[in-house]
Amino acid sequence: MTTSASDSASAAKPILVVDMARLLDESAVGLAASATLQARFDAAKAQFEKLRDKGATTAARHQAEEAAAAFQQEAITEIERERASLGQGAVEAILPVLEAVRAERGASVVLDTRQVLAFAGAVDVTELVLQRLQTAV
Repeated sequence: MTTSASDSASAAKPILVVDMARLLDESAVGLAASATLQARFDAAKAQFEKLRDKGATTAARHQAEEAAAAFQQEAITEIERERASLGQGAVEAILPVLEAVRAERGASVVLDTRQVLAFAGAVDVTELVLQRLQTAV
C-alpha cells in the first residue's frame, strides 16, 4: 500500500476532542432543547395522572388505569422521537462552530470525548466551543 502526499499531510494534522454531552447540557441551543422536552414531559405526566385518577368506581378505575397505561406508552414514544429530533437539531447548530475551530486549529478531525480513551488536555476544545456558542447567541 502506497501513501500519497495528501495522506501523509492529513496524518500529521492534530486530532481535537470535544465533550458533546457538556455542549448539549450547557449551550443555549442544548438548554432550549432540554426545556422543550421538560415541558413536553410535564404535560404528558399531568395528562397521565388525570387519566389514571379518572375512575370513581372500581371498574371505572380499572379502565382509567388501562387508558393511562396506553397513554403513557404513546407519550414515551412521542417524547423519545422528539428528543432525537431536538438533539439532532442541537448538534446541527453546534457543528458550524466545531468546523470553524477544527479549521482554525488545522485539525483533521474532532472526536467526542466519549469515543476517546485518553487525550492530552490541550486537544480538548470544549471550553472554546462553549464560549463561541454563548457569544453567537
